[in-house]
Amino acid sequence: LRCRKDWNPNSEAAGFEKDTGWGYVCSVNQYKIHRADPTTNPEAKIRNDTDPATGKERVRAPETDAQKCARLRHYKYKYDLDATEGKPKFRRWLASAHSGFAQLEKLRDHATSDGGTGVGKVREIIEERANKAYKAISRELHPDKLTSTLRTRRECAEDADGIRAMLKEQFDRATDLKNCVLKPLRCEVASLHDVRAKHDEL
Repeated sequence: LRCRKDWNPNSEAAGFEKDTGWGYVCSVNQYKIHRADPTTNPEAKIRNDTDPATGKERVRAPETDAQKCARLRHYKYKYDLDATEGKPKFRRWLASAHSGFAQLEKLRDHATSDGGTGVGKVREIIEERANKAYKAISRELHPDKLTSTLRTRRECAEDADGIRAMLKEQFDRATDLKNCVLKPLRCEVASLHDVRAKHDEL
């Protein structure tokens, strides 16, 4: 029996270590022991936060391939839990877990509301925010930029095609959301608010 600390979507330890979401993966030959569901996503928080002691922004170290792999596996775990067509529950969860998607969903709703994006400086600011959120998502989650992680990390390599397909779906939605902000009259992307929140727990 060999154990190592890793992101294990079903580990009992993951249920207790709520601050990190990390648990222990134990294996006997080629089998892993999984005993409970996770309660948190260890990598979904914004990577920059505020130091309570100084009040200044605290910049965390860049993600390692191991951390990226753990986060992608957690996304895929949540994605697979949603058996609904179009994955609306997962998309609502992703918007709550990832600031870039949260921003685009919010701006999409604002742009297609009665007031629209406005004109002049207001419109410029809204479009700038949409482009900024989209670029951040592209840097972080574009499938083509995660090839190294998906190939070199054994845990991700086992389901590389599934993770890549999931990421492409979400990136395509991010593209559609950005276009909704830039050209709201042509928007065909449904708002996530059309999905009742009480059905969205994953």
